Amino acid sequence: KQMFPNGTILIEGEKNVSVNREDSRIFVSGIARARDVSPTNTINSTQLANATIELKGRGPLWNNQRRGLLTKMLDWVSPF
Repeated sequence: KQMFPNGTILIEGEKNVSVNREDSRIFVSGIARARDVSPTNTINSTQLANATIELKGRGPLWNNQRRGLLTKMLDWVSPF
């Protein structure tokens, strides 16, 4: 996406995954040496400097993680 004078590049990529009614988005960005990018236009995340990796999602399990304190306490008292 952006090339720096020292030959490194800023790269970004994302992938959407859907499993069991759960939609997840994985976003990766970082700085890499241009020579480390393979001919298939891929690179290992271990070869990224200043890497940012985000995982966001939607669905019943993701929604369950965002519940409030009161709802979590009620589930602990009455799990059904």
